[in-house]
Amino acid sequence: MSKMKSLIASRRFWAGIAGMVVILADSFFGEGTINPDTVTSVTMLVGAWIVGDSLRETIQDAPAE
Repeated sequence: MSKMKSLIASRRFWAGIAGMVVILADSFFGEGTINPDTVTSVTMLVGAWIVGDSLRETIQDAPAE
């Protein structure tokens, strides 16, 4: 249960969900409903944010030398 709770509380999880909503909205409402450049930009932004946040967390948890 603790893993599920931490997943729901994770900003990276919700950012990924938001990115998927944009991609799925474009697919379900017909391609071209949302500008393809917007879909690409949102997808790249969410991916970069998730990677950056993961790196930040990893660096903060690294032992000091």
